[in-house]
Amino acid sequence: MERANTALVDRAPVYPGSTAPKTTPGDAFTARDWKLPAGARATQVIDWYVATLQARGWKVTGKSFNTIRARHGRSSLSVGVRALTLEVVAST
Repeated sequence: MERANTALVDRAPVYPGSTAPKTTPGDAFTARDWKLPAGARATQVIDWYVATLQARGWKVTGKSFNTIRARHGRSSLSVGVRALTLEVVAST
């Protein structure tokens, strides 16, 4: 399961200009954090993810507090923004 979760986070879109990814693998999920570019606003990043994921066939199932959840088949992604940190959590 860890390998599938890591492969899913590897395929997840990355907000333009994000740097220094750090990955935390696990059996239940894999998380990856990036540093967002200076001046990035949380709402702007989340809106970009909604549009990008939907264009790739994902269904956004929830949105709150600068976090979205999306599903594609049995896979799920959670995308959150806290200050200048972007976190993507993948689960298959």
